[in-house]
Amino acid sequence: MNGITHFLVGIIITIIVWHLLSDKWAEGRNWASKEVFSIKDHPVRMVSLLRVGITSVLAFFSHIIVDGFAIFTYHPYTNFDNLFYKIWMPSILLSAAIVLLIALKKDIRYSFGMVFSIFFDLWDHSTLRVVSHLYGGADLGSLYLHQLEWAFIDRFLAWAPVLYLNPYAAVVEIMIISALLISWYLLEQRWALPNNTNYQTNKYSFIIIAALIGLWILLGEFF
Repeated sequence: MNGITHFLVGIIITIIVWHLLSDKWAEGRNWASKEVFSIKDHPVRMVSLLRVGITSVLAFFSHIIVDGFAIFTYHPYTNFDNLFYKIWMPSILLSAAIVLLIALKKDIRYSFGMVFSIFFDLWDHSTLRVVSHLYGGADLGSLYLHQLEWAFIDRFLAWAPVLYLNPYAAVVEIMIISALLISWYLLEQRWALPNNTNYQTNKYSFIIIAALIGLWILLGEFF
């Protein structure tokens, strides 16, 4: 599916993991409360590393499932010149950028879920494409992460119709995006990430992270 869908899934994973591995949960577990190291006199506890690690792993593997079900959505690999595609793609890219900026502005911790939710695309469509170009079109097929997605489709969705080229299938992703946006809002109301001034997004980190993600995504478009 498109970036906005992956971003929203990563955001929701972040909220759920931070809720399940809360400070209250860590209080009764000495190993979870143990300080591992400190950054600028701010102690980093084991529970913090668990949150980041589990969020990143779940967001990473969520890409397989989300992209697997993309067969029910409009995601063309040919016929890029039709009018609907020219309207759909700029709209969906702009929407992804808006969600990225809003989430980073709200809380820097959302970056873990969002970055790893699109790591497949960052690696396959940007990094490997650039490497292949620099090395004269080298065959890097065995390194493509989307092989896992195709294996998932072959294993669990071989029976399903493939709607990649059907513009009407865009409605499916719009419905999914709407459900995820509502879920984000409701989860934030109920399980808001705990306040911590050490995680507040200052304008410099906000600009740097947003710029790096944007440049990484765009990198593949120039090769």
